[in-house]
Amino acid sequence: MKCNREGTSLVELLVAMTLLGLVMTSLAGLTFDTARRSVIVAGNGYMQGVVTEQVNRLAALPFASLPSAAGCTNVTTGVFPHRRCITVTDITNVRRNVQLIIQPAQPGLFPDTSNLVRWNPPATNPLFTP
Repeated sequence: MKCNREGTSLVELLVAMTLLGLVMTSLAGLTFDTARRSVIVAGNGYMQGVVTEQVNRLAALPFASLPSAAGCTNVTTGVFPHRRCITVTDITNVRRNVQLIIQPAQPGLFPDTSNLVRWNPPATNPLFTP
């Protein structure tokens, strides 16, 4: 007795669909992980830009106006919402420590802290005597 088989059976179709489902699930997980990592990398890039901008601003401020820069600010506009806190502490009469903390609002990013020591040189150089 010869059996004439044309096409595929239901069992073969179910096996093929199961294998396809497993492959697609693995690819979806990989795509999700890649997208999450790219968002974190982009957020770190924005954060480094904000830190660089703020450190440059604090370095350019006159020594006497540093205490007025202290405080916390919430930035909700733009592509990188964050909370920025600046503290200024006197080390000596002519030296101040400026601490900048950037706390991103985006989950998955960690806060970044920068310390800047500013000093106010004397008006005359005691080592230089004409």
